[in-house]
Amino acid sequence: VNDTTQFGVAITAEDGRTRLVVEERGIPVDQLAGHGAGWQAHVEDLAAHLRGEPVADWAARWQALTPDYAQLPVSDLPVSG
Repeated sequence: VNDTTQFGVAITAEDGRTRLVVEERGIPVDQLAGHGAGWQAHVEDLAAHLRGEPVADWAARWQALTPDYAQLPVSDLPVSG
């Protein structure tokens, strides 16, 4: 675990719906794909739960998503200092 990671969540009402914003900072670049895939899998599970549907096999979904996240460019990401 990276002890410099910072995590924040904001939940707001928006046009009769709820917006969830999750922000995690301080992730080493070589771990970004895994974190992105993990958050997507968790949010998909949350959405399924709220619809009353069964959640997916998280590990399988994470493994399926990670290669796509690994292909995203990181050169445009903001760098905090």
